[in-house]
Amino acid sequence: MPTLKKFEDLDLWKDARQLAKEVYLLLSNKNKENFILPNQIANGVELNNQEDFIKHLESAKSSCTELFTLFAIIVEIKTIDSDEKIKFETLIDDLLIKISSLMNYLQPKDPNHHIPD
Repeated sequence: MPTLKKFEDLDLWKDARQLAKEVYLLLSNKNKENFILPNQIANGVELNNQEDFIKHLESAKSSCTELFTLFAIIVEIKTIDSDEKIKFETLIDDLLIKISSLMNYLQPKDPNHHIPD
């Protein structure tokens, strides 16, 4: 795994934090689950193990999908202007692309190498 001194340097973590902030501002239910996405990325970095980091990134992708679903429900029950909707969807889409790109970068290049479940 490339050397990374602190997770705060990752643009991916910064983007996840921004998304969590947007969710927080949008929802009336302000519980800690709204902040799981940047936490997953930060925890993965702190483990300092490539395989564990990839697992945390997989969890972060799942959380993005859950946020997208949650946002779709919010759009149905609340009046949200189109700019806000586009902003939120773009944040999620961009984050999913970045997570996938980082996962692809971290995956071993040897096709015979298997990362244990």
